[in-house]
Amino acid sequence: MPANEWGHYMMRIIRVILIAVVFLTSSYTSVLLACSPDVTPIVIENSSDTSNKVSAILAALASPYEEAYFSESRNAYELCFDIIGDLVVDSEDSPGFSGFNIAAANDDLVISGLKVQRGVGLPDVPFISITNNSFGKVTLEDVELSNVVDGIATVGSGPIEIKDSIITGDESKSGKCISIASEGAIVKSSVISSCGEGVHIAANNALLGAQDRAGYNAEKNIITGNGIGIHVVSGSGNKFAFNNVYNNQIVGLPVTATGIAIDDGANGAIAAPVVIKDDESGWSLRCETNDDGMIVKREIWFQVPSAGRITLYISDHLDSKQAVSLYEVCEVSSVDGKCLIENPAIDGQLPEKSCMLPGNYLTAMFSATSSSQLLLEPIDVGIGVIVAPPVTTPSPVPSHLSSGGDQGGIIDDGGSSLDDDDMSDSGGNSMGGDSIGSGMGGMAKCTLTENSQLHAADLAIMIILLLSTIVPMAVVNSMQRAPSRVARKRDRSIVQ
Repeated sequence: MPANEWGHYMMRIIRVILIAVVFLTSSYTSVLLACSPDVTPIVIENSSDTSNKVSAILAALASPYEEAYFSESRNAYELCFDIIGDLVVDSEDSPGFSGFNIAAANDDLVISGLKVQRGVGLPDVPFISITNNSFGKVTLEDVELSNVVDGIATVGSGPIEIKDSIITGDESKSGKCISIASEGAIVKSSVISSCGEGVHIAANNALLGAQDRAGYNAEKNIITGNGIGIHVVSGSGNKFAFNNVYNNQIVGLPVTATGIAIDDGANGAIAAPVVIKDDESGWSLRCETNDDGMIVKREIWFQVPSAGRITLYISDHLDSKQAVSLYEVCEVSSVDGKCLIENPAIDGQLPEKSCMLPGNYLTAMFSATSSSQLLLEPIDVGIGVIVAPPVTTPSPVPSHLSSGGDQGGIIDDGGSSLDDDDMSDSGGNSMGGDSIGSGMGGMAKCTLTENSQLHAADLAIMIILLLSTIVPMAVVNSMQRAPSRVARKRDRSIVQ
C-alpha cells in the first residue's frame, strides 16, 4: 500500500478511536452513580416476574432501615436499587398495589434507583408516598417514574428532598407530578413534565430549584409540558426563583395562568412586583447615554413590597407567565426598586446607541426573604426610552440627551416575538449561572448569566478533540516524508 494511502488509512482509524473515547467520556460524566461506593445495591433481576420484582421493592421499603446499608460517606442509611430491565407495574401482575410507601425514622435515609413505569388498572393514588414526621431527612434521588397520574407525594413536618430525578405523566395530564404537603420540602435538579400540574404546593417553606444564582446551573428544575408548571394553592415562604418553566398550558385556557400560578392569599399573600412605566412612552426599559450618545446604563424600575431579589427570565410568549431561561438577577430595595442591567456581554450584542435588550419579552419574579411572587404581566424590552442622567452640577443638561427627565418606561405591546438564542435545552431554555451583583445606594447592579461553565470533563474532551486532528496529521506527514528519507539515504550510499 502506498505511503499516502496508508497514512490516510491510519488517520481514519485514530480519529474513530478518539471520537469513541470522547463519546464514552461525555456519556460517563453525565450519568449519575446510583449508589455510594460503600453501599451494596439491591438488585432486581430481569429474569424475575413483575410480581416478584414489586414484592421485593415493597419489602425493602417496608423496613428501609433494616434493608439499607449505612453509608459512612453520606452519614446516612442508603437503600439503593439496581433495577435491571423495564419494570411496568399494573393491576394484573400486582393486584392490590397501592403505591410505594416510605416512612422515615430519626436517622437520615437515602433511597435511590427506583425506575418504574405505571401500567394500567392501578388506583389513582400517588405512585410514591413519603411520610416524615421525624428529625431524620429522607432523600429520594436518581428516581425515574413514567406514565404516572400522580407521581410523588410528600407529607409531614420532617425534612424531605427530591433530586436528580425524572417524573413524567401520562397522556391524560390529569394528575400532579409532585405534590408537596410537607414542611420545608426541597425539589431540585429534576425534570418534571406531562402532568396536569408539574409541582403542586400546599405547604410552607418549600424550595424548588436553587437557593440563589450561584446554584442555578446545577440545581434548577426543568418544568415543562404540564398543564400548570408550578401551582401554589396555600402556605407561605415557598420559593422557586431559579427554575426553567416553559411550554406549560392547559388546553382551552390562556397561557397567562399556566406557567406559574399562585392562588389568592397563597404564599403569604406577598404582593407581586409592578413595573414603573414611563408616563409618556409607556416603555419599561430606561437607558442613559454619555456625551457621545453611547448607551452607558440600562434599567428597569419596579415597585416591590419590600427589599428582595428580582429574577428576570426570557419568556416564550407575549402574554405568558413562563420562565424559559434565566436572564438577569437584581437585588432591589423597597425605596426605588431599580434593577440595573449593565454588562459588556449584553452591549456586545446590541447597537451601541440603541436602547434595547437582546430578548423582547421578559418574565419578572420577586422573592422576598421568604416567598416568591410573579409579575402579573410580561415586560417588553425590544425597545426603550432614553432618559437624561441625574444633573449633579448647575450646568445645563447636554442638548443631545432627552429632556424627558428621570422617568422612563415600559415597552409598547407591538414588540416582536422571542428569539431564543443558543442557550437552549429541549425547549429553548438556557442554562447560565453566575454571581449576584451587589447594590449600592438602592441601585442594584446585575451581571448577565454566562452561557456555560468550563468543567474538567469539558476540558478533557476539548484536548482529545484537538489531539484527534494533530496526531493523525503528524502520522500522515511522517508517512509522506518516509520515502524521501529512504531515497536520500540511498543516494548517500551511492555517492559513498
